[in-house]
Amino acid sequence: MSKFQTIRTTVQLAVGTVLLALVLRTWLVMGLVEPVTVAGSSMAPALRGGDHLWIDRTRFDTRRPRRGEVAVLRNPHDGSQLCVKRIVGLPGETVELVTGDVWIDGRPWVKTLAQQRAVRQLVHREAKQSLRWQAEASKNWRWNEDAWRLDPDQENQWHWLRYAHHNGQPITDDVAHNLGLSRRLNVVGDFSLSAMLQVRGSGRLGLEVNDGRQTLRVVLAMPEGKLSLTADQRPLRTTLLSPESLRELARGAVLVELSNFDRQLLLAIGSRVEVRHPLNDGSPPPGTSRPFAVGAAGLQIELGRLTVYRDIFYSQNAVGEVHDAESAVLRLGDDEYYLLGDNSPISLDSRGWGGVSGRLLLGRPLGVR
Repeated sequence: MSKFQTIRTTVQLAVGTVLLALVLRTWLVMGLVEPVTVAGSSMAPALRGGDHLWIDRTRFDTRRPRRGEVAVLRNPHDGSQLCVKRIVGLPGETVELVTGDVWIDGRPWVKTLAQQRAVRQLVHREAKQSLRWQAEASKNWRWNEDAWRLDPDQENQWHWLRYAHHNGQPITDDVAHNLGLSRRLNVVGDFSLSAMLQVRGSGRLGLEVNDGRQTLRVVLAMPEGKLSLTADQRPLRTTLLSPESLRELARGAVLVELSNFDRQLLLAIGSRVEVRHPLNDGSPPPGTSRPFAVGAAGLQIELGRLTVYRDIFYSQNAVGEVHDAESAVLRLGDDEYYLLGDNSPISLDSRGWGGVSGRLLLGRPLGVR
């Protein structure tokens, strides 16, 4: 870069910074944005006590609030207090909490990939200091610095790597931010797996998710891109991977996500949803300590940034709150919204407030999904 280009870039950055400061100052004076400080952890892990936010007060002036959005509102029981919650129910809908899920008009709220990413709770991130993935009867899997790697064998056999939760205990709705809180933990069955995947060669890749009731397996045949989905070895469907995803896999490491949130199997490659399949079993999850497995036959595999998440488990009441069973099903009025905190065990929200008038919604916090 020439001296002239360096000077020009510096000037551009300086002018941009000044303009941004002037815009923010103008918005502050006009009341379009407002700074606030988070007081509690009812939206953890997205927001924690002490975090500083800017409220975009214009967001709901031009359109109606949407499901899944985070909103800043006045506490319906104390107008001087501001709260941050997530909108899950819209005007005129019937809202119910069923075995940890939100139901809208008698059906589970099926979150999009973006909504799943916004609410998922961390269970484990694989690292040298805490390795929980185990190779099953295979010496071909090995941990190398920051990723699991698989070298194929000549017999073209399956080699599986399976997640094993801490001490073999089932995964629950425990929240790290609630240390010291005494409550009954709920076992969960909605999980999400995220990893940077690199594949080489010809063969098959397998991804499994098990909620304690059934094992769902997605098998990808490479290089043709044929996808097969089974439940407890029973065929469910067969499809082809999109050409875009095949090209990304051929180029190198790509983000792969598998989840069974909200009674739906979802597979995404490079943020592109390739499989979305409804699941019928709605019985309470029995619990599992081994929700995921990754396997391959004939392929060379590398798995980096291997991370296990779970969905939010929405309990009927926050800790210390008791409500009548009739309040579990709520019909919202024409200008009422149902809002919940992501840290469900401690959040004071519509489970106690009921429907919240749209007049109490002030706007959206900037930079919060």
